[in-house]
Amino acid sequence: MSVRIGVEEEFHLVHVETGLPEPRADSVLEGLPGDIFTTELQQAAVESNSGVHTSLDDLYADLTGARRRLDAAAAAHGLAVVAAGTVPLPRPPAVCRPPPVPATAAWSTSTARSPTSS
Repeated sequence: MSVRIGVEEEFHLVHVETGLPEPRADSVLEGLPGDIFTTELQQAAVESNSGVHTSLDDLYADLTGARRRLDAAAAAHGLAVVAAGTVPLPRPPAVCRPPPVPATAAWSTSTARSPTSS
């Protein structure tokens, strides 16, 4: 008995700098073969379908080749490809980080006064 195996993978398209999902699957997929790559419900997601193989070496070659093609197509649009089961979280921008507290700015609740205290 021979075993036949194929793989379906989901990828997310993200902005290279921000990590935010980019709904540009249609433009990324324009130059890729439609029998291997397709869109998903979310336009920031792409599906890849391998062929059916009887050896793991052939499956590996198919998967790595498809990933390279998708990566190159996304990079041509300034995007990166992330293999993840859920939408990846972006890196928080620097403006969202709280400012550092100087070492001399120690504050104690024991020295705080309420507006009604005298």
